[in-house]
Amino acid sequence: GAKKVFAIEASKVAVFARRVADANGCTNVEVMTDVVEDLLEKADIPQVDVIVSEWMGYFLIYEHMLPSVLSLRDRCLKEGGTMIPGMCTLFLAPLCDDSWWKQKVEGWGDVFGLDMSCVREGMLDSLFQQPLVRDIPKECVLGEGSKILEFDAHTVLASDVREFSANFEFEVSAPAVHGFVTWFDCELYPGVVLSTSPAAPGTHWKQTCLMLADPLPPGKMVGKVSVTPLSDFPRGLRIAIDG
Repeated sequence: GAKKVFAIEASKVAVFARRVADANGCTNVEVMTDVVEDLLEKADIPQVDVIVSEWMGYFLIYEHMLPSVLSLRDRCLKEGGTMIPGMCTLFLAPLCDDSWWKQKVEGWGDVFGLDMSCVREGMLDSLFQQPLVRDIPKECVLGEGSKILEFDAHTVLASDVREFSANFEFEVSAPAVHGFVTWFDCELYPGVVLSTSPAAPGTHWKQTCLMLADPLPPGKMVGKVSVTPLSDFPRGLRIAIDG
């Protein structure tokens, strides 16, 4: 096990972390309550061999927690040290989900005998103007995902994940493309990968979907996805698909 552990937690969970460490005789665990950036200014944290952090959000980088971890890496990780997770990859693939489309889009005309079509437009705004976090059946994913972001936590810069774009190309034979589904893989250790793919066991991250108000026909799809931070909410993202 580790000779010394510095557990950094800004929320009230830190109180329970201390209690758990004490209750289990973990005298080598020092719980530090603060946000990373403030802690680096106030505390004398020595060089460490390993940094473990669960910074991943929906769409991998939503909430932009990774830059805080990178600032800790740059100040405290020994040369040749280990970041967990290390290699991280974000995928995108076209999606055909007839069941969802019929229920969420076409289903507002007649709801148990009531005409609910007046509600439809307002509901559609919430479905198509922002990403949806859902569990996607693997059979709804049209082919292998295209890598739209890949980086190594040992070397990546905060600017690399703040704003980026990637091209994609797919050949689709399904009747319609209702949107795009994204997921990510994070390597925890060589050969050990945490995957949020629709084909993997479910996680609380599920998958992040970008649904289309007007489904696309089958055929060749060539496009570009662009990701930028929101001006009024720095931890948020604007995801645009052009093609």
